[in-house]
Order: sequence, then structure tokens, then C-alpha cells
Amino acid sequence: IIEPFINSVPQHIHEIRTAFESEDWRTLSDCAHTIKSSSAMVGATVLSRMAYKLEHHPEYLPDVQHVYDFIVKFEKIAEQTLAILQQELDSK
Repeated sequence: IIEPFINSVPQHIHEIRTAFESEDWRTLSDCAHTIKSSSAMVGATVLSRMAYKLEHHPEYLPDVQHVYDFIVKFEKIAEQTLAILQQELDSK
């Protein structure tokens, strides 16, 4: 399940960014939900928790600028997480 996760996350992050830019909050939440669930399954708990906040952004992020800033952080954490998981795969 790790390899499909690694392969799918960049597309979902792209969709989150596109949804943000077009203010399509439903799609943003749906993509975050997908990442939340799949990251939990591979043990990426920090990414999963961040995806939860992004999924429920009206509750946790008070305005559009906070959502944007959070997406930037989310992307960085996702990159780091994917790099660690890829290292694990490569070492096997």
C-alpha cells in the first residue's frame, strides 16, 4: 500500500491547490479526506492529522490566507513524508 500512496499523493496535492485557487472548497475537502485516510493506513500520522484539519478547514483555519498558509505547510510535510517512505521502500 505504500507505493500506491507515494504515487497518488502528488496528484491529490495538485488537486487541493487547484481547488483552493478556484475556491472549490468541496473538492479541497474531498482530496484532503482521501489523503487523510490513506496516510493513516501507511502510518503517516502527522500528514493524516494535517489532512484532517484541511478537510475541516472552516473549523480550524479562520480565513483564506490561513488556508493558503496551511496548504504550503501541508505540501512541505507531504514531500518529507513521501521521501521517507520512498527511502523505506528502496532499502527493502
